[in-house]
Amino acid sequence: MAELRTPYFLVDEERLVRNLEILKDVSERSGAKILLAQKAFSMFACYPLLAQYLSGSTASGLYEARLGKEHFPGEVHVFSPAYREDEFEALLQYADHFVFNSPRQLEKYARRARAAGKQVGLRVNPSAPPRRDTPSTTPAPPAPGWAPPWSTSNLSSCRCWTGSTSTPSANKTPTIWRPPWTPLRQSSDPI
Repeated sequence: MAELRTPYFLVDEERLVRNLEILKDVSERSGAKILLAQKAFSMFACYPLLAQYLSGSTASGLYEARLGKEHFPGEVHVFSPAYREDEFEALLQYADHFVFNSPRQLEKYARRARAAGKQVGLRVNPSAPPRRDTPSTTPAPPAPGWAPPWSTSNLSSCRCWTGSTSTPSANKTPTIWRPPWTPLRQSSDPI
């Protein structure tokens, strides 16, 4: 091993396959699609093996989405706390599913994504509002009397993934979101 240059990453294929078999079993028994979170494990030399067990990959931006589309068979899901306008058209070439981080993102990009034949979802945490002091995606405890500031009538048929602080990595599609609260305002303009 003295001739190996660092950094050097050694993957135990037997253990990796054992874990992938568990994930595949969970997927088959539950109907959930289990996806590779490329941000957590982007060792694309392993993609051919991983693709035998997983339904696709998740990406947080354009280059991860492209890597997933070109080197990982299956679906490509994109979630980003801040989509870039100058990259969104290119993302439409690579992504199959878009998960938006806020109602504002949904309003800004969902029509374009749907027009391109993509599925869209909204990342929600019904038990907590977004932080008001920073543009963080990590929710804070709910303020007294808080209710979501978007129209639930617009979201009633939205396929949604939920999460609180991490990129969605498994979902049971389609999931129809049924909010447990009454909206503060109504809107007739569909998202």
